Amino acid sequence: MDTVRTQSWKIVVFFIGAFVCMIAPIALGIVLDLGGPPPYLLRADLLGPEWAQPVPHAFPDGSTVTVTTYPDEAAARHGAGAALNDVPRESTEYTLSTTRYTRRDGGRRGLVLAVGNRVIQIEAADDHAVDARFADLPFLAENPEKGPVAKLFSQHLSLMLLGILGFFLLWFALTMRAGSWAGSISPAPEIAPVQAEALRARLLAVNDLGLPFQVREEGRRLVAEWRIADARWVGLMEVGGLTSAHQICLELDPRTHKVLAQDRDRTVSWRAGAARLGGSWSFFRGINFFQYDRGALVGLFFKDGGWATTAYDYRFYLAEMKNPLIQAIVGSGWTFAPVVTFFRPLAAS
Repeated sequence: MDTVRTQSWKIVVFFIGAFVCMIAPIALGIVLDLGGPPPYLLRADLLGPEWAQPVPHAFPDGSTVTVTTYPDEAAARHGAGAALNDVPRESTEYTLSTTRYTRRDGGRRGLVLAVGNRVIQIEAADDHAVDARFADLPFLAENPEKGPVAKLFSQHLSLMLLGILGFFLLWFALTMRAGSWAGSISPAPEIAPVQAEALRARLLAVNDLGLPFQVREEGRRLVAEWRIADARWVGLMEVGGLTSAHQICLELDPRTHKVLAQDRDRTVSWRAGAARLGGSWSFFRGINFFQYDRGALVGLFFKDGGWATTAYDYRFYLAEMKNPLIQAIVGSGWTFAPVVTFFRPLAAS
């Protein structure tokens, strides 16, 4: 049984590349922030003897502050983690400088911060009270020297947000193109591409076989879809449980000998033997990373420039429509290239 496969190495490269490109700016920001000056400074000279013992100090507003002293900064960072582990928490939010949490026993909010060789832990009724108590501590001061990341967020916030937006737009565009490249299926090297009109005729020839799907022309594109309005097939589709009126829009590119393919779906409900279509949408599902089997699943295959069929029970799966079309495309010397959009800058590379 002949098979046509996407190349596994391309799929691996795609997912690794997309992941690395996504986390690289975040990792760079973390490295720059960790290597920069600390966000807060400890004024040890203002720590009176009342803070010598690591016990909670209660304030009139209901907040508490605990200061624990360690031999050095490394021990204090480890101690901050230990202090956090001792708290029964319902939720935890981590940042580079502080860790906030919600207690499971009472719902009080808390903050843990390592500054110098001290660990400071604050608890209060809510975040506003925690922040107010934090700001009132005389022995803590905001560091006037800022790292590059802190400067961007504090002094150039608008520029930073525009940069983040631009990065995600670029990442999304490149991911769509790379996904199309990874999911594309190329013909065997020895198969010479036929003319575009010949391939168009081959795809339209599926209509002569009396199958439950058809290929129709829509401008310069072809659209493959289930025959949900054909009385011959409606009953079988309803019994077969067809719930999605899938469409595959195909656009032939003679310059590159590629067929760009975009998936579109409409939900289908049935009433008195008639199909009712829901909303239409399309998205990244158009790029399917799996093997396409020739003939084994669909009972319809393309060979030597023509269609052939075998008897089988229709299940109205997407593979029954898509796989034969892919076989016809690659069998004609063209590349099948799934895309999210036909807009060329975002389509197949």
